[in-house]
Amino acid sequence: MVLLNEDLVISYMNRSTVEITGAAASNSIGLNIKDLKIFNELFKTTPEELFSEEDYNVYRNESVELPAMGRIQYYRYTIYKLLGGDDKLNYLLSVENITEHEREKQAIFEVEKNKTLNTLIASIAHEIKNPLMSIYNYSVLIPRQMKNAEFRESFVNTVPEEVNRIRRLIDSLINYAKPAKGQREYLNLLPVVKDCIRLTRPSTEKKGIDVTVDVEDNLIIYMDKDKLKQCLVNLIINSMDSIVQKNETGGKAVSGIRIEGIKAESYTGISVSDDGCGMTEDELENCISPFYTTKQKGTGLGISIIKRIVEDNGGEIIIESKKDQYTKVTLKFY
Repeated sequence: MVLLNEDLVISYMNRSTVEITGAAASNSIGLNIKDLKIFNELFKTTPEELFSEEDYNVYRNESVELPAMGRIQYYRYTIYKLLGGDDKLNYLLSVENITEHEREKQAIFEVEKNKTLNTLIASIAHEIKNPLMSIYNYSVLIPRQMKNAEFRESFVNTVPEEVNRIRRLIDSLINYAKPAKGQREYLNLLPVVKDCIRLTRPSTEKKGIDVTVDVEDNLIIYMDKDKLKQCLVNLIINSMDSIVQKNETGGKAVSGIRIEGIKAESYTGISVSDDGCGMTEDELENCISPFYTTKQKGTGLGISIIKRIVEDNGGEIIIESKKDQYTKVTLKFY
């Protein structure tokens, strides 16, 4: 905890804050808060309106990533406006090191991500066999057919495209598997959605499931790109599993998976819906709880992780579902 006057000069600093800064409290009194490196970085993420607008009384930032002591540290902080007895403005800064908590969250994300990767790798490995077989067949025919003009034309048109097909599949997998940057940025939704579709297509096509996309170009959200891809890939796989389950238990899903972009007055969003097995009211109420699952081999972490990712990026998740009819998951970003 740090107490500041209206000029952001430190008048009090408690022990836990001293430990965060690494500076002695006695040496910090009388300094401007921005003279201390960590707080200078924290204040760069604080809106200037806090210090100018009268009705802006509290500012809270849930997670700030900063380099400190040779490693990345995460902090949560809150700034309160206070009116002193002399009618002068003061600020109370409460700051907490949440590095261990953030690393535990990231470990859970990676567990679920690796589970999804195993599913994708199996499908993509199968999908790569087709273009490889085509390339192999052409290579076998080269000694006998090289003088054939029709063969040469077919070779030139087919083999490079099959190589590109393999490259696109592998690139999508690498981009998904690479460590998350952990940075929010302004994203055009459509290219991200297309990349997720490309990554999951081997799985959906193998199951005979159509995926329809209705996302306009230049629909912008402020989000961590890697985490958004993790959310969308998981939602697509969830929809695929739901459709397969319905078809295997006597039902018939006909609409497949639909991905829609949303541009509303107060938010931008994206939804993933399917006409799979759906959920009962009880299942819908519990589906965001960690470790709750209706799948035989599920971890029960998927939706709870998506919820956490979305909320960490300033959004919310809305889930609508009816048993044996549909499920629709909407991610809203404000």
